[in-house]
Amino acid sequence: MFRKTVGEALTLGNRWGMGKASDLPRAVIMSGFTQEEVHIIMSAYRKADLPKQLWATLTPISQSWPIEKLLGELAAEDRALKKD
Repeated sequence: MFRKTVGEALTLGNRWGMGKASDLPRAVIMSGFTQEEVHIIMSAYRKADLPKQLWATLTPISQSWPIEKLLGELAAEDRALKKD
């Protein structure tokens, strides 16, 4: 299991862990973008018909969370939205 905080994960080198098996859900965690830019990126991703994934923007609070906790919260939120 990946045992780093979100902030620690952001310091890892490009392609770190690429090609390794993981039980974590696919996700994009963004930082440094305006709200408009985030929406543009998400819209372009969906229009390209790429694999489904979870989306988040980094906050001062989530930065200190273990990555498993953030992804778990995002997955629960995604499931709740699908019920409505």
